[in-house]
Amino acid sequence: MMETEEVVIEGVTYTFRKGNFKESREVGTSLGVLLKGALLVGVDSKEGNMDFKANFDVFSVLSHLDHPAMKKAEQFILKYMTATVDGKTTKLDSDNLIESHFNTRRSHYFDLIVRGAKFHFLDFLPAGLRFLKSIDLQAMASTFTSTPKQTG
Repeated sequence: MMETEEVVIEGVTYTFRKGNFKESREVGTSLGVLLKGALLVGVDSKEGNMDFKANFDVFSVLSHLDHPAMKKAEQFILKYMTATVDGKTTKLDSDNLIESHFNTRRSHYFDLIVRGAKFHFLDFLPAGLRFLKSIDLQAMASTFTSTPKQTG
């Protein structure tokens, strides 16, 4: 049975399906170029416990959105994703379908690309780096759009 994951955004159900191993590995390893310098990982060892700490520079990744590896990853993620709206499921496998779907749902796009990248590529990483699954683009965005508290 093919591994899938569903996410619902504003009433639209998106379903990710795992891609083939070789194609997934090729696309995933090419994305490593984009993470160079953007992901800083450290290990803190206290009382025999290993605690992974990470700092993720989202602006570094955003600066590479035009990189060929990112474009290839976007195409791959969309190729293995469907969108269900009002009971009608559409495979987002052509430019026309992608355009018509995301023209009215632009805010879904980058969240889905990040979720798709985690779904397709994180299982290639060693177990200790699986904490990357907790990266939440919506939570990151809210830190940039939230109103600072006024003092005094």
